[in-house]
Amino acid sequence: MKNFVFGTIAMVLFSLTLLSFTTTVDSDDYRGTITSYVTFDKVVESGKTPLSKLSKETLLDFRRSLKFAMDGELATAKYSGIQKELSKEDYATVWTLFNFSTGTDYRDYICESPNNCKKEDDYICLSGCSQSGGDKEFLEYRE
Repeated sequence: MKNFVFGTIAMVLFSLTLLSFTTTVDSDDYRGTITSYVTFDKVVESGKTPLSKLSKETLLDFRRSLKFAMDGELATAKYSGIQKELSKEDYATVWTLFNFSTGTDYRDYICESPNNCKKEDDYICLSGCSQSGGDKEFLEYRE
């Protein structure tokens, strides 16, 4: 009986390991695909990225904080909520969805307007905030 119980536990653990690997592989399919609120929503709806692990409140707060340049490059986002709820690996994976890696650009700054990063805790100001040779326009926020 003990062997049956241990065998069952081993199979469950093995299955969970495979499931988490599959989720990571699926996340790679979405690398660099979030370029607007519409594509953000599609990626969330897929349920195949770490965004699906966030509470509804944190996901909505994160979405509301996003600012995209007209060319689809992310300009700013509030990172603190997702950082608290996700593992380091999942947190890093989220940034790859926007074609960024963690630790880049201006942490604790917000893109207030084109070419203007302003000090603001919990936000990150990304390269989409500026462009050499002129101002960028931003996509309007969509509910």
